[in-house]
Amino acid sequence: MPQPSITPGVGTHPRPTNTTYNFWRFGATFTQALFDAPSFAYWRSALASIGAQRATWDTARLDAAYNVRLAYFGARANAALVEVARETLENQKRHLGQVQGYVDVGSRPEIDLAQSRADMANAQVQLITAQNNYDTSKATLNQAMGVAMDTDYEVEDVATDPVDLEDSPIEADVEAAEKARPELRAFDERVHQEMLLRRRAQWGWSPVLGFTANVSDAGAALDNLGWNYYVQLGATWNLFGGLLNWSQAREANAQIASISAQRDTERLQVRLELEKGRLAVRAAKSAIAAANDAYENAKILARLAEGRYKAGVGNAIELSDAILQQATAQGQLVQSRFNLATARAQFLRALGRR
Repeated sequence: MPQPSITPGVGTHPRPTNTTYNFWRFGATFTQALFDAPSFAYWRSALASIGAQRATWDTARLDAAYNVRLAYFGARANAALVEVARETLENQKRHLGQVQGYVDVGSRPEIDLAQSRADMANAQVQLITAQNNYDTSKATLNQAMGVAMDTDYEVEDVATDPVDLEDSPIEADVEAAEKARPELRAFDERVHQEMLLRRRAQWGWSPVLGFTANVSDAGAALDNLGWNYYVQLGATWNLFGGLLNWSQAREANAQIASISAQRDTERLQVRLELEKGRLAVRAAKSAIAAANDAYENAKILARLAEGRYKAGVGNAIELSDAILQQATAQGQLVQSRFNLATARAQFLRALGRR
């Protein structure tokens, strides 16, 4: 019988060989996550963090405006005290000339002249001190404004307007402050941030949906390549991450409780600042009226003491005390007006207004 012919390589396994050949492949792969719940929550928490930082920035601006107001009112008060000291010195010079005339004609003893000279020297010291305080307060004002300049300028006197809520009930003040205070807004943003971080941890068990596309050109010869492509939809699911997500969720819960407690404490602080500001404004208003009455009476007393001295029934000590009392009352009036201005600045700060 004839034997069947066997063609090599047909119906048999090829023999192993070490022969190499060229194979060329050019391609590009595009991968895009379609839905990643943890990353989405983290993105939103980052936005909340930005909001908290902006609120902190607003707090710094609010403090800067408050410090500038305080520095301005302090400089303005010291400028007024310089005028008081200068006016007192002029009065002492005038009285020194009068006493000098009385002593020269022998109607007054030498001790009156010595007393008047001592009073004028004290008035000069008070003027020097007041001027130095004024220059120092202008340097403080420059620092508060953030400018580098000398103190060779005068601070203009600008009246402070009443705050619209300074006579309102405390609850209306608290409601307005809670809407405007950036510190409370920062705490709210931080709580929101931690809630989103907790959600991110809770969503850590969810799958990540992705899309992959690939295109390639391959073949054994560069002049004989074949195009190919594929599209793939997939989901990646981390079934167990060593309790990391569970621990992060618990950490976020603790942070939420801590920040919420700080926010409640800040609300109480806001209410306290409003109460102090309102009471300070009220007290300063009453003090101005009392200080003005004291100043008017001190002027009358100084005028009467001067008349008694000229008539020969008063003495130099009585006149000196009256002049000093007038200067003190005038200084108290200036201080009372400064206290009202600073109280209103404090109340504005408590309301969260610049």
